[in-house]
Amino acid sequence: MVFGPEFGSFQPAYLAVLREIATRHRFDTCGRGKDALEIISTSFTITDPVDRIVYLAARKANVVFNHAEALWYLTGRDDVDMISYYAPQLRNLSAGGARLTGTAYGPRLFRPGQPDAHSQFQRVERLLGDDPDTKRAAMVIMRPDELVDPVNPDVACTLGLQFLLRNGQLHMSAYMRGNDAVIGLLGDTFAFTFIQEFTARRLGVGVGTYAHHVGSMHINKLDVDKVDAMLAEATGPLPNRRFPVDQMPATSWETIREVAAWEQVLRDDRDQLTPGRLTTVRVDPYWRRVLALFEFYRQIVHNPGKPVGRDILAELHPGHWWLVANRWPERVPAFPELRRIFIGNRVVVALGYGENAAERVRAVVGVTDPASAPSTTVRGRYAKDSLDKAVAEGRLVDNLIHTSDHSGVVERDFGIWYGPQRTHLLRPPAARGGAR
Repeated sequence: MVFGPEFGSFQPAYLAVLREIATRHRFDTCGRGKDALEIISTSFTITDPVDRIVYLAARKANVVFNHAEALWYLTGRDDVDMISYYAPQLRNLSAGGARLTGTAYGPRLFRPGQPDAHSQFQRVERLLGDDPDTKRAAMVIMRPDELVDPVNPDVACTLGLQFLLRNGQLHMSAYMRGNDAVIGLLGDTFAFTFIQEFTARRLGVGVGTYAHHVGSMHINKLDVDKVDAMLAEATGPLPNRRFPVDQMPATSWETIREVAAWEQVLRDDRDQLTPGRLTTVRVDPYWRRVLALFEFYRQIVHNPGKPVGRDILAELHPGHWWLVANRWPERVPAFPELRRIFIGNRVVVALGYGENAAERVRAVVGVTDPASAPSTTVRGRYAKDSLDKAVAEGRLVDNLIHTSDHSGVVERDFGIWYGPQRTHLLRPPAARGGAR
């Protein structure tokens, strides 16, 4: 074998990279003041790059930003105002406060330039149509002059993207000089596979594999605790969260301009998209679901402290609903559902002790979706609901029993029931200092 490992979707690839760096990193680096764990010359391939979303509670992925960044690229923009609305920290990379250079891949890929007044994307799209077997359909991103200023804060991390159209499928390879495995890997893979799918639909071909090649793959040491939490979540007896993959339709540039126009209107809080208004936008339902994400975020930003409207939540893709609820739990109105399930019902609270107690108890309880839980578990034997039914009816699963996901959150869960003044009860009564 002379190529990297293959994964069916992005999430297992993401976890594999994190696990490799966390457990077998080769170097400790301190580039530009950031201490990091590093492996070099990393490659992997995803066989279904449309399945690009990570559903890990500990990661708290920002799916609104992911779609906004992809739109920022497609529209050839480099302005700080748009992208920093979704990720305020990006303002720190702008030397003048108005434009981004290295981070803004859009102008380099999609903005027309000399000598033919076409963009790189237009050239490779035409090339793929004229010569399906071409090996030249590559778009260059990093520029040599970015290294002229040794303290330039915004140097492109991506060297280039290449398309290969083979046997009716459009494959893509991304080549990167460096990748932050926690933040950058997730965002870059989302954006690049989004562009891959967009291009394939325009060419009327299937979406092939996506290959990701990186010189320096690293975890900043400040993110090590988050990585540990993600790996614990993935290896514990938790449900394998799966949602339907949303397939992009063939999309015209007119549609992209319409979506971009609405994005700006919502960002500026000049209008709102109620479900009724949403149906009047002349785009495919796929893009209406993207606009529903932008309306959701408009309410997050411009209606501080208020819950997001349940009507717009109902317009979201089920996976996106889970992601935004996980990232902004205090703004997503789940409390009426919690009251329906728990208030007025008898609740029994139990505290277990012993090595890996939380993980062992969860194995007995069973996975969150009762329909998937083995009959030997509590949920599998006694619960009557299912995740599919709950999603279809726009509600939470009727949860028969709850247990801590892993030992690291026991103290948080215990505090909900008993308060911080009783944390001494977490110590085993007979064997003080034992693992909980």
